[in-house]
Amino acid sequence: MKTRRGFLTALGLGAAAAPLVFTGTARAWGRRRRRCQDSCNESCKECGTKLKTYTGTTSCDCACPIYLYTQANGIYYYYCSCWVGGQNKGYVIAPSSYYYPPSTLPIQPSSGKCIGDCSKGTMLKIYTVHDECGFHLDPDAKDPQGKNYHDAAFMTGIDSQSSGDLDKEIRKNLTGSNITGYNIVKFSDPAITVSLYDIHSDSAPHCDLHIGFQVSDMPPAKDADEFGTPYEKKFKHYRHVYFGTYRYHVVTSK
Repeated sequence: MKTRRGFLTALGLGAAAAPLVFTGTARAWGRRRRRCQDSCNESCKECGTKLKTYTGTTSCDCACPIYLYTQANGIYYYYCSCWVGGQNKGYVIAPSSYYYPPSTLPIQPSSGKCIGDCSKGTMLKIYTVHDECGFHLDPDAKDPQGKNYHDAAFMTGIDSQSSGDLDKEIRKNLTGSNITGYNIVKFSDPAITVSLYDIHSDSAPHCDLHIGFQVSDMPPAKDADEFGTPYEKKFKHYRHVYFGTYRYHVVTSK
């Protein structure tokens, strides 16, 4: 799901229903000088349809890495199989603080090394249906050693670097992927500047990657179309930024 309209469609609602559906959310969203709202968070009781208490951001019990797109700021971005109730239901993108060596991919759900617990099959999540190419975050999932949270960066923030250094790191670590789009945008008040990337790989045929990072410098930047903090209680440093065609999954600094 790449756009805000796509989220509404997945819930069986048209874009015109947005003011009725999301008035109960306590989330600040903005489109330049306009305020709007996007999605429910873990505190929602109802959001158009009744949703379960939030834990994960997709319908997956676990996400099992298949392919590494790239890495930056200590985050590895994986193309993953989505497992629900012991069945492979499709594909999602999952970031992680953990590096899975290429020789170990794809990770099997029976290995106990996926992102999340594949054995539970009872994980509560915000989406009631599979979000193909969704961005999978799980605040409880730890790495295979059980030491660090996979999604720590989205909870505690990153040590941002300059836009130039970030660009060098991302391009250096592309693993058979191609950057198909690159923009620097700003949003919020005071302004936050982020670098946005569109990344495609033939090794991840179902899902292109749309990510962003807050940068430490302030190069010339365009205005974001829309922005917000969709899961603030669990992922304080995770932002949705809409620009052009896509919704970007952005991590901000500490």
